[in-house]
This record gives sequence, C-alpha cells and structure tokens, in this order.
Amino acid sequence: MRPLRFIACLTLALSCERPPAQPPPAAPRPELVFEGVTLRVYRHGAAHLLVRSSRVELMRSSGALTAQNARFDFRLDAITLQAPALTGNLDSLAFDASGGVTIASSDPDPGSRFVATTPAAHFEGKEGARGVATGVAPIAVRGQQGGRPFSLDAQGFRFDLEAQHASFDVVRSRVGAP
Repeated sequence: MRPLRFIACLTLALSCERPPAQPPPAAPRPELVFEGVTLRVYRHGAAHLLVRSSRVELMRSSGALTAQNARFDFRLDAITLQAPALTGNLDSLAFDASGGVTIASSDPDPGSRFVATTPAAHFEGKEGARGVATGVAPIAVRGQQGGRPFSLDAQGFRFDLEAQHASFDVVRSRVGAP
C-alpha cells in the first residue's frame, strides 16, 4: 500500500503546474520629458553655458537624466561639446557622453582652433574646481596652433576644465604640414 501512496503523491506533485514566471519589472518612466530644450546658464551676469538637446528625460526623485543630441557651448572657455547620447545624474554631476563625441574650440582666431573626436567621454562635475572630463577610448585631435597644423592620436585623455590642461595616454602626434 505504501508504494501506491508514494506513486500517487509523486504523480500529483508532477502534475501540478508551476506558477507563471513574473515578468521583470518595467523600467521606471521618466517623471519629466522635455522636447527641443535650450538652457542658458549665467554667472556674475555673463553667459557661461548654453545647452541644447532634442530630448531630455529626468527622474526628479533620483536625479537621473538622459539626453539626445546634446550640445554644450562653454562660452567662457570657447569650447563646444556635442554628443548623440548623454546619461548621468544631476545630484552627483557625473555624466557619460556616447555615440561619437566631438569637442571643438570656438576661438575667434581661426589659426588657433581644434576639433577632437572620441567614441565616448565621462565628466565628473565635482572633481576639480569646474569638473574633469576623461576618456579611455581612442581620441583624435586635429587643429592649428598659431597657424601651424597639428594632429594628435591617443588611447585616452584627461581634461581639467578650470586649469585648461589636457593629458593624453599613448600619444602619436605631428606638428606642421602633413
């Protein structure tokens, strides 16, 4: 009789269906969505920064932010940064730009300009006096200094915005005509 009871219990246990798997929780929806954004930042009455983006999504509760087609014009520094995608956090002031980042000088002297391109960059707004940008992906810099052309290719970089100082890893450079 015992083997029959065991077989009946085993059959009953195997015939029970497992409850359906719960789908993973959906990503939280942004609390604020802005389309066609233009943001102007002033310091001491002077235009300091102009930011444009085709779309910005913000989670106010966490400070998480994503932006598409972002452009930053640092007026005092005469530098423009463009990135197809930007993610980060307003509270920590840490941001990742990706999708092909372009950094260019907007110096009024055409003989002293540059354009730098890299697949991605990271910005820590709380590092240094005004923030530090870094990248571990290759970067290519092309431009002119005092009317002389130059090119620089590197495997990574670090740029201190306040000091206006850049350092590069594993550099190959050329000054003068190609």
